[in-house]
Order: sequence, then C-alpha cells, then structure tokens
Amino acid sequence: MNQNGNYLLDTNIVIGMLTGDTAIEEKMQNGNNLFLSSPTVGELYYGAQKSDKITENLQRINIFVEEHTFLSCDLETAQWYGIIIAKSENNFTLVARRGWVTQPLRFSHVCK
Repeated sequence: MNQNGNYLLDTNIVIGMLTGDTAIEEKMQNGNNLFLSSPTVGELYYGAQKSDKITENLQRINIFVEEHTFLSCDLETAQWYGIIIAKSENNFTLVARRGWVTQPLRFSHVCK
C-alpha cells in the first residue's frame, strides 16, 4: 500500500474480494481508493469465460468494475511498458514480467 492508502489491485486480490476472502476484505477497508488496470480486468474476463458459470461471473466482474476506478492503457503507457521491460529483461522471469504491466499504468496516471 502507498502512504496515501491507494491500491492498484492485482488479479488475485480482486478474485479474493469477489469470493469473500475476509483477510483481503479487511486489508482493503483501509484503502482510500481502489484502482483496476486493464490487464487485471482482462484476466478476470478471461477467467469468467473459462468458468462453469460464465454469465454469473461476468455480472460479478461488471459490478465490481463499476464500483472501482478503472485505469485504461494508452499509447504512452505501452511505450513506458516497452522501455521498462527492455531495460529489465534479464532480471525477471516471464511470470514476474507480467506484473510489471501495472507499473507503467500507475506512472502514466500519476504524471497526467
């Protein structure tokens, strides 16, 4: 968490919130603002499409997205993502690299 109480939510955290994980819900109550990135929401929709309850899960995701601030990607975000990944390519595995997609998002929305 940032000093200001803002969270950029990871897919696993959102899933925990959607499924009623009390430990996650308690921690999120302390946040002033909860933000969702395009990659996180995309992963949620992907998971819903692969589930046995597609319609129900899509509805839950849509409601969750409407209740929180959605940060979309733009060209500047994509450019920063490319720079960050290129400079750090040898230091991260593929799994860790996927998490970096939210870092330029945060940067681009702070700078605007």
